[in-house]
Amino acid sequence: VTLSYTVSKIRPVPEVRDQSGFFIVEARVKNTEGWLRPGMEAAASIRVGEGNITWVFFRKLVNWVRFHLFV
Repeated sequence: VTLSYTVSKIRPVPEVRDQSGFFIVEARVKNTEGWLRPGMEAAASIRVGEGNITWVFFRKLVNWVRFHLFV
């Protein structure tokens, strides 16, 4: 089942379970089908894909240059 959601809070410190690190995320889920009830909890995987590590480090600089030189 796939549900749409908006992340509302990410805990900054990971938790370790079974020798793997996890970040706890709170999200607001769009419950259009009525499957969820108040107080329910769930575990989910969030897939974000892969990215270029260079872009992660230089993205802010590139955006700053774009804004200041091309506006």
